[in-house]
Amino acid sequence: MPTLVDVKKDGNTGYRSIVVTRCDSGIKSLDDAKGKVHAFADPDSTSGFAVPYFNMKEKLGIDPASYFAAIPFGGSHEADVQGVVNGTFDTASTYQDNDVNGVYQRMERKGMIEPGVICKIWESPEITSGPWTFRNDLPAEMIEDVTAAIEQFPAADPEGYKLYSSFDPADENPEVGFIRVDHDRYQWIVDMRAWIKEQRRGG
Repeated sequence: MPTLVDVKKDGNTGYRSIVVTRCDSGIKSLDDAKGKVHAFADPDSTSGFAVPYFNMKEKLGIDPASYFAAIPFGGSHEADVQGVVNGTFDTASTYQDNDVNGVYQRMERKGMIEPGVICKIWESPEITSGPWTFRNDLPAEMIEDVTAAIEQFPAADPEGYKLYSSFDPADENPEVGFIRVDHDRYQWIVDMRAWIKEQRRGG
């Protein structure tokens, strides 16, 4: 059973799949992207394929195979974004941690693409990071005691926590502690993985 997950300074406990387009494309939402070329990153990518594909088909009623004019794989997140910049793709799937830190934002900072060219038009529910977990057959009191001890770690041993979290003074959004999570937090991800597995078996 999951109990705790790392939390960043900005409150994030994971990352999100996003769909991007050129800001000047006139595409403001997935509705506008119908009949356009949409690139997924890689068939083995969680945020670049599984999450957007599952959400489009199961949550939004969009079958990518027929909704878009074509759904090529760009090969990587950076290639997806670059393809949108170049006009090879109208939209593409990639990911971000938050609105200032993600694939296209890092590409802007590195000078790989011009700032202000890429805009986000959709984002997934949070893909929550892997949690601290315990076997279900362990005593509930023991699970609570250990969970509480881990929760107190950042305050009880700040230097030790810096080592645990690989603290980098230059990181503007470091890990700052833990928050409690339960199985429900991960259920949609479990469902998605089962769904993807079934699609591949059927395909």
